[in-house]
This record gives sequence, C-alpha cells and structure tokens, in this order.
Amino acid sequence: MTIRPITIHGEPVLHRRAQEVERIDDSIRELVADMIETQDAAHGVGLAAPQVGVGLRIFTYSFADSGDQPSRAVIINPRLRLIGKVSKESADPEEESEGCLSAPGYNYPLKRSEHVEITGLDLRGEPLRFEATGWFARILQHEYDHLDGYLYVNRLDPKWARRWKKAVKKEGWNQPGLTWLPGVDPDPFGHDEPEDLAEPEGLVEQDGAGQSKGTGSAERGLSSHPG
Repeated sequence: MTIRPITIHGEPVLHRRAQEVERIDDSIRELVADMIETQDAAHGVGLAAPQVGVGLRIFTYSFADSGDQPSRAVIINPRLRLIGKVSKESADPEEESEGCLSAPGYNYPLKRSEHVEITGLDLRGEPLRFEATGWFARILQHEYDHLDGYLYVNRLDPKWARRWKKAVKKEGWNQPGLTWLPGVDPDPFGHDEPEDLAEPEGLVEQDGAGQSKGTGSAERGLSSHPG
C-alpha cells in the first residue's frame, strides 16, 4: 500500500465527472488499498478516487457511528438518492461545517440532506445498498459529489462562496498540478500539532462523532473531515 498525493482544487480531475469502473481487477484493488492508506494518513473520514488523481467512480469512507451499516467500506459505481429534502434554512456554522482534503485547511457551513440511500458494488463486485442519516449521510453526499466533479465548496451559499473565492485567490488554487502528501507535508487541518497546544479562537473542534463543529470562524481550523 502507498500513500498517494492528494489533489487540490484546480486540478482538472476534480472538476469533471468520473468514469464508471468497468472491471474490478488487481489495479482497482491496489487503488482502493492506497486510497484507504491515504485517507487514514490524512485523518479523513472519506476519500474519492479523483482526489488521488484517478477519474473513476470509487470512494472509501470510515465512520464509527454508522449504526448497523459497515463502519469502513469502499463503494464502486455508487448511486445516491436523497430521501430527506435539503432544508432551505441557512447552514449553522457551529453544527454543519465541512472540510475537504482537496480544499485543505478550510471549513465552511453547508446544508445537506439528513437521510440518503446509497447503492453500488463492494470490492468483490457484490451489490450493496443501505440508508444513512445525520453525519453519515453528509459524508456519503460529500464523497459522491466528488465523483460528479463537485467539491462541497461549489455548493456554498453566496456569503460563504464569496469567502471561498477569496481563499482560492489567496492560495493560488486556480491551476493544475497542486497536491499535498499526508504524512510528509504539514497537516493542513492541524492534526500533527501538539495535543496540549491551546486552540485559537475560531478553530474547529471535533464532536462526539469525529466531525467538525465550528467554534467561531468557519474558514480555518482543526477538523476531522470528509474527503
């Protein structure tokens, strides 16, 4: 298994629809093993193949609070159905902020459906189907978006979208070829900082499910995040 570089906003593979997997062979199994290794090294709760530069419809996830469903899995050629409608209310920065390994170091609030159904194939090619709610549903929506060429920041309300555009300009994330390597580069969400380091105002703390909860600014901070 190999930790692969994670692509950053601006890389074309992140902004186009990924292709269906036609055959689950050794190359797919190797890719999935590398994705799991990379996801864990990055302290993520999910990772999509385009995030390691591969335009295929595959994502992995790891989420302890998954109820009766697998807490770790790979889903190949998924299809996602929203069961619960997405609320029209503004997202709560304290409870509904997301981060993304391909927009490293930033967090923004986003409304998601609270209830989804996912279908697809496992690594053996066997069909799977299950429902998810709450943060688990959020993770699945986040990763599925990657396979259709969307980052969560593409769905932000205008207020947060403006802040994101400023961040893109500041970071220079409008060009291809930018990556970061978990375990080698500094962790953009601060997981490699000393545990007793005082958390500055506006950072993001973990809730009981390992997800990010804002404590002020929704933009920069520590988090455990979807891919």
